[in-house]
Amino acid sequence: MTKFNKEYQVKEVAKMTGISQEKVSAVYNALVEVLSAGLKEGKVVLSKFGTFEKAARAERTCRNPQNGTVMTVPAHNAVKFRPVEALKKLVNE
Repeated sequence: MTKFNKEYQVKEVAKMTGISQEKVSAVYNALVEVLSAGLKEGKVVLSKFGTFEKAARAERTCRNPQNGTVMTVPAHNAVKFRPVEALKKLVNE
């Protein structure tokens, strides 16, 4: 299985489009910045892929599995992803 990291993605997009890896890498970095800023605001929609949303998680208690002590996990935000139907079908083929 191929590592699907930034380096691999940049090489593949450069091959598919004929654009240099340096330019693709710059676009990749800019896209990550734009998506991150959108998530900070609350929601990012990538058509034909899915929706990323900021989801608030309430404070909760849990147990440390190593020693059994009860801990409190503070309230925080998490990222929730909902794929489009076509992506769900593709993954489940």
